[in-house]
Amino acid sequence: MIYIQHGLNTNQMQATGQGFTAFLCNYHPRRITITANNRDAVKRGLDYAISGTMDGNTRSNASIKARDVLAVDLDYISPELTDVTIYHELEKALSQSNWYLYPTATNGLWRNRYRLIVMLEAPITSPEDYSALVSLITHGLGRAGIITAKDGSNATWGQLFGTPVINQFYPPNLPLIRKHEGLAYPTDKKTMQIVRNILKQEYNENPTPGIVAPVLPKTRGAYKNPRPQSSGLTYTGRLLSEFANGITEGARNNKLFELVVYSLSQGMDVAAIWKLVQGFNSCFVYPSLAERELTALFRSAMNTRRKDLNND
Repeated sequence: MIYIQHGLNTNQMQATGQGFTAFLCNYHPRRITITANNRDAVKRGLDYAISGTMDGNTRSNASIKARDVLAVDLDYISPELTDVTIYHELEKALSQSNWYLYPTATNGLWRNRYRLIVMLEAPITSPEDYSALVSLITHGLGRAGIITAKDGSNATWGQLFGTPVINQFYPPNLPLIRKHEGLAYPTDKKTMQIVRNILKQEYNENPTPGIVAPVLPKTRGAYKNPRPQSSGLTYTGRLLSEFANGITEGARNNKLFELVVYSLSQGMDVAAIWKLVQGFNSCFVYPSLAERELTALFRSAMNTRRKDLNND
C-alpha cells in the first residue's frame, strides 16, 4: 500500500488504501517550475511516498514493516542519454522485469534525473534484503552504462521516493510515467541468497544482519566512463558538434553543465572555461540562459567536479 508524506518537514504519513499501480492510475501529477534558486524550497513542499506496510503513521525505520516495490533514484545518468533514450537503455538492462520510470522534480535542471520503480513478486520484510536487491540492480545499471555513479541512499530502508511531477523541462510529447511490462522481481529466500552471493563475489559487498543502512560506495565516481563513444567521433567532437547544431531549451542546462565538468576534467583554467561557457551560451543555446542562472549552473558544476576529485 502507498503511504503519502506531504512535504519534507514532517514524518507523518497518510495511508491511501491503494497499491502502487492503482495509485499511479488515479494520481494527478503536480506542475512545477524548478530553478537553481527555488529547487530546495519546491522539493520541501512536494509529496513523497513509501510503498509497503507500516505500523502506525509515523515514519521511521522501525515502523516500516515491509516494502513492496524497489525505488531507485537515478541521479547520475550518463550524459549521453536523453529523456527518450534512457527508457530504451533500461529496456535492454531490465528486459525481463516489470518497472515504471518517471522524472524527478529536478530532471532537466543541469542534468537528467529519473526515478525507477521495480515491482516485486512479494513484499520484502528485511532491511538487509532490500538493501542487497537495490545494490545489485544499481550495479547492473552502472555496468550497462546507464548511470555513472551510485547513490547509497537508495538502499536505506526508510528512504522516501517522490511522487511524479511535471516541470518545465520535460518534453511535452513524452508520457510522464513510462511502464515496462515484464515479471515482478522474485524475493524468495533462494533468490535473495543468490543476490548476496553475487554482491560478495563480484562487488565485495556483504550486508550485515541488523544494519538498517549498510555503508555503500561514495555516491560519485563509482563507474568510470562506462559507455563507449559513438563511432567516428571522440567525446570532445561529439560534444562540440551538438553545440554547433544548436542546443534548445529542453537540453540547454544539461549540455552546459556537461561542458563545464568536461572542461574542468581536461585541466582548463576556470576563467577560460567561464568565458567559453558564456560564449557558447550566447551563440549556440536557444534561448540563452540568463546570466544569473548560468552563474549558478557554473558554480554547481565546479562543486560537482571538486566532489568527484575528492571521491576518487
